[in-house]
Formats: sequence, structure tokens, C-alpha cells
Amino acid sequence: MSHWISNNKSRIKMTAMSTVVMLLFAYLGWELLADKVIETNIAYVEGERYVLSSAVKARVEKLVVAPGDVALEGDILVSLDEREWQQAIDDTQHALGIMDVERAYYQGQLPLIEEVLSQQAATSSSLRRGLETAKTSLRRQEGLGDFVVEKDKEDADMALSDRQRLYHESKTALQMSLLQQQEFTHDINKNMLRSAQLRHRLAYFEKLRRDYHVTLPEAVQVHDVHVSEGVVVNVGEPLLTVTSVNDFWLTAYFKETELAALSEGTYVDVVLDAYPEQTFSGEIVAVSRLAGAALSASTPNYSAGNFTRIIQRIPVTINFRGHMPAHLAVGLSARVSVSQ
Repeated sequence: MSHWISNNKSRIKMTAMSTVVMLLFAYLGWELLADKVIETNIAYVEGERYVLSSAVKARVEKLVVAPGDVALEGDILVSLDEREWQQAIDDTQHALGIMDVERAYYQGQLPLIEEVLSQQAATSSSLRRGLETAKTSLRRQEGLGDFVVEKDKEDADMALSDRQRLYHESKTALQMSLLQQQEFTHDINKNMLRSAQLRHRLAYFEKLRRDYHVTLPEAVQVHDVHVSEGVVVNVGEPLLTVTSVNDFWLTAYFKETELAALSEGTYVDVVLDAYPEQTFSGEIVAVSRLAGAALSASTPNYSAGNFTRIIQRIPVTINFRGHMPAHLAVGLSARVSVSQ
């Protein structure tokens, strides 16, 4: 009987030792071969949220949306009164029309002035030749001395005086016409410069028109309306606060000891508290280079030498991949796990 009991004890010891060895090998195999999972439950949904401000000074004519409304791409959210803008457009177009009429007048006068200049130049040239002839005739009369008839000399002297007067008047008229030509040319250049400025202003106002109808190139949900119909808003004054309904991502905070397993492009599993029965796929797109202590409003001072070591958290940005939840909201809580 004692022998049987002794054999039983030996068998139990051997079985226990075998079980321990098997468990040890199983643990070592799991440590070496099994995938490890790191997980954090400090994760939140984030989204693009921004304030729309007025680009012009104008009166709010119509609020098309209210808090909670969803506006699709291109929908008008706020309409501003265009009357001042339209008046500026009309004034600019009117001034531009006047400039066009003035320029057409100046350009029409230039050929006439050029024709007059040509005639005056020909007349001046003819008078100059007549003046030279009169001078020659007078010199001839004076050269005859006692043989000259006094009346002929007086006639030659008078003819010279008349030709000098006519030539002087011709030169004065020619100079006046040249001055008028220069003034018209200057006026045309000034007119063209002013017209270019007015056209630039008109193009600016045309481009500004879209600022009187506030739209967005994406679908958004309105959260806050900061103005009311009838009030005058200044440039830069807030109109609405909106959030994109399509652009969402996650910010998850992992321990610094898990940093080696985190890199851009790593796929993760996401479980939102709002959808606990579903697992969504995500991808790490950025690992912050600022840990929790650096992000804190008051960075701890360790200069005294007394401190308590605390494991820091690293913010990691994650984008959703493929299927997304039916409804997302900024601030939703989530759990994120990464398989190593």
C-alpha cells in the first residue's frame, strides 16, 4: 500500500512538472510568436471647425441657415446687401464710359491737327521762301544807290515787312498746333491710364461679388450664427461657425513606452463608444513630436531635482479608412488598438 502511494506521488509530481514545463513553453511561444496588441481608450473624434467672416462691409440681407442646419456644397449660407456694391459698379462703368468718349474725341482730333500741321508747315515753308525773295529784292534796290527809284525801294521794304509778319504769324500758328498736338497726345495717354485703372477696379468689384453671397466648397453643419438680419457687418466680423460633415479624424494618446510600435502608415482598429458593436479601420498619418508634458499649459520644472516620473502620452493622428460611421460628431470618445 505504501508503495502504491509512493508511486502515485511520483506520478503526480511528474505530471505537475510536465504541466509547468508545457505552460512555460506555451508562454515563451506566445511571447515570441503571438501578435501583441497595444490599446488606448484616450481617443477622440476631431473635425474641421472654423468661423466664416465677412469679406466686405455690408448689411445682412438674409440668413439662409440656422444652427443645426446642414448646407451642401455651393449652398448660400448668408446673403449681404449688394446695393452699395452695385452703385460702385455703376459709378465705375459710368466713369469708364466718359473716359471712352473723351479718348475717342482726342483720337479723332489728332488726325485733324496733323493735317493742319502739314498745311501750316507747307505755308511756313512758302512764306520763308517769299521772305528770302523779299530780302533779295530789297538788297538789290539798296545796291543801285543813286539810280534807285525811291518808290521801288519803299515797295520792296514794305513787301519784306509784310512777309516777315506773315512768316512770324505762320511760325506762331505752327507752334500752337504742335503744342495742341502734344496736349492731345498727353490727354490720350492720361485717359488710357485712367481707363486701365477703372477697368482694374471694375474687375476687382466683379470678383468681390461672390463675397456678398457666402458659400462653401464643401458640405457643413451650422453650429452658431453670430449676426442677425438687418445689421451692418464690418470686414472680418464673424458670421457663422460651421463644421465639415465629411472631414473627420481621430486623435489618440498612446504611452511613450509604445512609441516604437507607432509609425505613419500603420493600420489600427477603432471602436467608438457611440458604436460599441462595430470596429472601424484607421491609418496613422502623424505621430506628434510633442509629448503630454510639452503640450501642458504649465511645463513642470525639474531644476530642484525632486520629481516623480510619469509615463507621458504621445498624440497620434489617425484617419478613417474605408467604411465610416453613419454619424460622426467632434468630441466622440473612442478606443484604438494597434497589432504589433
